[in-house]
Amino acid sequence: MDWQELNTQLDREFACEHAQRTLRVQICSNGTKQWKWQCDQCGQGSQAVSKSTLSAEQMAAASPVDEGLTEAWYARRRARQEELTQAARAQMQTDYAAYLQTPWWGERSSARLELDGYECQAQFPGCARRASQVHHRSYQEAPPYREPLFALVSVCRNCHEWIHGLRGGDS
Repeated sequence: MDWQELNTQLDREFACEHAQRTLRVQICSNGTKQWKWQCDQCGQGSQAVSKSTLSAEQMAAASPVDEGLTEAWYARRRARQEELTQAARAQMQTDYAAYLQTPWWGERSSARLELDGYECQAQFPGCARRASQVHHRSYQEAPPYREPLFALVSVCRNCHEWIHGLRGGDS
């Protein structure tokens, strides 16, 4: 699932028809009162309702606008977004691990190592000098899993770990 699909799924799951609404009253900063219809599910409020369309009983019975409804709605949405994001990342890692086992990757990484003469191109402190791994400079160069050789670089294991932040380097 890409990020656009993830957002589309979130929008679909959290679409609200505002089917059940409750009349609420809000005290404005100048002290005046406004009545609004607030969705009981997502907390979204309508524009102010004209007092002339409401009875005195309706206005008197209106409870204050419930800010907690909106906050809870967005908290549930954020929690679901995090859940979907973690699932998408896990799937990407699984797909990537499988890709690293393909003949295509074997050919690409071997070709890059040969082009670089099996010499580590990073040369960070603790470099082993002899490259045994290939690092992606970017994942933006081509369609997924079809990277050109210029998007790859030969590195030793120590420098590869450094690049990925496992040895105190920046990620």
